[in-house]
Amino acid sequence: MRFLLVGQAVADVVVRPADSFPRREHTELVDQIGLFSGGCTLNTALALKKLGFTPDAVTRVGRDTLGEFLMREMERAGLPTYMVKVRGRTSACLVLVGSDGKRSFLYAPGASEELEEGDLPEDLGAWDWVHASGVMKARRMDWGRFFRRAEAQGVVTSVGIEYDPDGMWEKKVRDLLPLDYLFLNRLEGERITGRRLPEEMAEVLRRWGARTVLITLGREGCYIYGEEEGYVRGFHVNEVDGTGAGDAFVAGFLAARARGWGLRDSALVANACGASAVTELGATAGVVGWEEVIRWVQSRRGR
Repeated sequence: MRFLLVGQAVADVVVRPADSFPRREHTELVDQIGLFSGGCTLNTALALKKLGFTPDAVTRVGRDTLGEFLMREMERAGLPTYMVKVRGRTSACLVLVGSDGKRSFLYAPGASEELEEGDLPEDLGAWDWVHASGVMKARRMDWGRFFRRAEAQGVVTSVGIEYDPDGMWEKKVRDLLPLDYLFLNRLEGERITGRRLPEEMAEVLRRWGARTVLITLGREGCYIYGEEEGYVRGFHVNEVDGTGAGDAFVAGFLAARARGWGLRDSALVANACGASAVTELGATAGVVGWEEVIRWVQSRRGR
């Protein structure tokens, strides 16, 4: 199966542990500061590569040192870069990771938020599945029109929701639909639908046009609503850095569906990938390969 991923590529500066900001004019020592590749789309692409697929990615990086770093990371991982546009300033994020693995972000929008329809290939039918992320910040794109075009060409469609700085959660999501798959977390579901229970969120989103809804619930796993319904248990691991867990979840799900797995089993694979991502610093350093994911899944099935 050929995947086309569309959206964000971000340079992440990750600091750990960061349990509080230092007072003005003061310095505090931390254990780790590192520069990592990040952004929803690039994270998913790198995780998919580890899981045995080589997706194509449409994104933008800046004509600067951070952009050069991201291009090198993509090339080092064996990802094609022929649809990555280089212009402007690279999107960047300061990720403050607490001792408990929970994160806060300082985000500087840049090139990937300037994505526009002219960056995209005309013939989407050359791919089997189109997945977009970073859609809430990419204001130049008419995502609804893009996905209607993809569906007209017989392509499977999906979106991973992320934080909306404009607070226009419901409008932006409804403009995306209909879609085959919609990925979001519990907090995003509350802000989009105004509901508190995953079952209620999923019901609302299905009415709006999401054919299958997957709501991540951290270490509790996820809730799925589509050809199958219900909660799928997660994996408890030592959480070092939660950055990229949702993107690894998406990659695991796409990889399992591409191999013909059912919805519930694909969600279990996704949970395993998301859990593996949090075990190391950086968005994708902890993501394991397909064979290791299968061992995780088999250990859960044996319980």
